[in-house]
Amino acid sequence: MAHTAPLEGCFLPRCVLLMVVGLATCNAYAVVTAIPEDDPSTGTTQEVSGVAHLPLTISNATVPYDQATLPTFLKKEDAMGFKRADQKIQMGSHNRLREAMIDIRNDIPTEGPHGASCEEAAEEPREPTTELTQNVTVMISGGFKAALKKLLSQYEAKSGYEVILVPGPSMGQSPQAIPNRLARGEKADVVIMVGDALTSLEKGNWTQPGSRTELADSSIGMVVKKGDPWPDIKTVTAFRNTLLEAKSIAYSDSASGTYISSQLFKKLGIEDRVKDKAHMIECIPVASEVAKGNYALGFQQVSELLPVHGVDLVGEVPDEVQLITRYAGAVIAEAVNQKEGEALLSFLSSPEAQDIIHAAGLRSVRAENGGSSCRSSHTANAVFILLALITILF
Repeated sequence: MAHTAPLEGCFLPRCVLLMVVGLATCNAYAVVTAIPEDDPSTGTTQEVSGVAHLPLTISNATVPYDQATLPTFLKKEDAMGFKRADQKIQMGSHNRLREAMIDIRNDIPTEGPHGASCEEAAEEPREPTTELTQNVTVMISGGFKAALKKLLSQYEAKSGYEVILVPGPSMGQSPQAIPNRLARGEKADVVIMVGDALTSLEKGNWTQPGSRTELADSSIGMVVKKGDPWPDIKTVTAFRNTLLEAKSIAYSDSASGTYISSQLFKKLGIEDRVKDKAHMIECIPVASEVAKGNYALGFQQVSELLPVHGVDLVGEVPDEVQLITRYAGAVIAEAVNQKEGEALLSFLSSPEAQDIIHAAGLRSVRAENGGSSCRSSHTANAVFILLALITILF
């Protein structure tokens, strides 16, 4: 659940905060948008006092925001990874926000805005849209995003279409969750997300019938801060002891984290012994908190751990207590670019793409897609018909 933080004084009657804002700091961006409740369509350009350079979105207006202000403007609120506003935001000469919801994210290493390059600069997020262009818009959850980003240039060169990524969890209550984005009218051509969550969308008629494409399986891994000793997790017993001896444990707010908190600890018989030191990290990659030294151990999908600098991947959770998460894609029922969406999913299930997907920390499911599955089905049907004929004749 999103946290709101009070800010003194307010010219606006009340604020609802939803949209994505880019911050040009290494490995960070935030959700901070104000929309007056009495007139959601209103958005006027307002100046933020004493800052410059970075875009801050206020409703549908964009104002400068300086990365140098970030450290004083935000501080750690609790061990859950939330951040809160700790300063008045001056808007023009009078207006101040009464409430702010700040989501700090840091999951995509790329070149930062304004040409500022750093080891873990954040992607400047694309704004949610209610109108589509000729581009292919993909709503995508974190576990598959790193793999897709590795394939974008190849696909775009091949297809001539630009792929626009709209990130969000596969489930949950946050405004950025893919089902919530769709429910409030945001447009997309394709969704790529956890398979079970996609099934729910299919049941709700959000996707094109028959467009579902299985893409990859993902396992849960464990990281420690780079340079720290690697604990033993090769067996269930060793893994259990490692969890008991750890000073702190972090897990995600996604499907893997739900499994860890509600099932894994119980399976190992240590739920009561770790509950005070195990914490869910919301909105940001678990590995980024481990890299900062805030937690000793971090658990998330391997594909989400690998892109983060400053940590070492110790390995996967032992098979006996592992959870495999399926990622799948589908074309949205009201997709503007339906054929292009189908082409993208076909490309992602191709052998050439699956090799890169595997290298990104995911397990290939190529045999379940496209021609392979069709050929298997046709072969099975042929055998069945042949046996039926033999039975009739003899």
